[in-house]
Amino acid sequence: MSLSWMTYATCAGGGEDGEAKAPKPTLSSSAREVAVELPYVVKLLLSIPQIGTYLMKPPEPESIKDTRVLDPESNPYRMIECEIGKLWIVEYISSPDPGFADLIVGGFASAELRKKIIEGCKNDEERKVAEIDVEKCAQCDALSSSEIKKGAYLKHGLAMANYMIVARCPEDEKVVLYSPVQIDKSILGPWLEKIAPNGIKAIISSSIAHTMFVKSAKLAYPEALVIASDVAAQKLAHISVSTDCCYSDSEGLAAAKRALGSAFELITLPGDPIQELDLIYIPTKTLITSDLFYGGGEHFGCLTEEQWSDPDYFMMRIFVRRYFSPDFAHGLLPVYRWQLFHEELPLLGAKPPGLDAAHKYHQALKDLLAKDIIRVLGAHVAHEIPIELARTHLNKAWLSWTDAQHKTHVLARDLNHSDHSIQSPSENLPAVTP
Repeated sequence: MSLSWMTYATCAGGGEDGEAKAPKPTLSSSAREVAVELPYVVKLLLSIPQIGTYLMKPPEPESIKDTRVLDPESNPYRMIECEIGKLWIVEYISSPDPGFADLIVGGFASAELRKKIIEGCKNDEERKVAEIDVEKCAQCDALSSSEIKKGAYLKHGLAMANYMIVARCPEDEKVVLYSPVQIDKSILGPWLEKIAPNGIKAIISSSIAHTMFVKSAKLAYPEALVIASDVAAQKLAHISVSTDCCYSDSEGLAAAKRALGSAFELITLPGDPIQELDLIYIPTKTLITSDLFYGGGEHFGCLTEEQWSDPDYFMMRIFVRRYFSPDFAHGLLPVYRWQLFHEELPLLGAKPPGLDAAHKYHQALKDLLAKDIIRVLGAHVAHEIPIELARTHLNKAWLSWTDAQHKTHVLARDLNHSDHSIQSPSENLPAVTP
């Protein structure tokens, strides 16, 4: 798979001396800034060794399962009540599955990769921390598969947190599980039965990427409806989970609305490559989101300032250094969120979104910000986000680049049509897959 000619011309070189060659047509300065600034992110993507093996293709059916390791000496769940008797966040702590662990810590035997991460630090103090973190990740990378299965990742501090949002339906006192975590009924079951004696109404796969734990939730609560996008539904079908309401089309979205009841407003975002389903929980004016927030906006990447300085968060610091950049979305989103809008670089089974996708998405987010909400809960965040902070975050993380992304794609198309001679042969373009 190759990059478009425009990405190649602006960020990957092409001249005899390695410098990028500008396209032949004359551009205004503002258009040139748009054209050059955003494709730089692809340069970052090309430096990620595992991007081709983990993200570039849809998961195989057998990979959609939980192979994570739990600490046998501790409860993997923590329940956070956001609104008494109405809204909760459930945190689930585990060691990452081997594929995701390899995405984060894999390849640390490579001196070049270590050097890239360390040289990317802004000062000597950061570099010292990164050197320690890289060495810890290299130790994890060297573990045997049998050691990993015994929980060695967890002992090394290589833990992951997943978050499920639980909301009560006032009509029947059942609850909805949004972006479910792994359900161990012997541990989590008693708590769910206490807050929802009438049972589980629905299990929501909140985007095409949030499918791993849906089966465990369905096995634990077979009476619950499964709500998912069409791509997620295809993945779930491979593991014998049927989708009751597919929200990707108007008919399925209407069915999902009827199933959840009047307490919820269901929102899809036009142009969204990962087909996220957001909810507004009307009784508390709460926006429930899947992948709009990777943190609460407290610090760079998806870590709080406290976590950034905690030695136990070495793996997540490496993750942030590899997948977040201050040059993109103010460091609040992983760079592959830009890539998802690129027609030639589909991720996770997402469909090519089209030239106007980012523009549609930009407008959809502006419309979302105008809704009557006072707080946000996110499937990647351990706490509620006050609406003012959420609005600031969305403006910096998304609205700062999505419309410009659209302009870049349109500019590429127009230049392509105006002078075919400036296209580079695909065989001369840099390959994305390592």
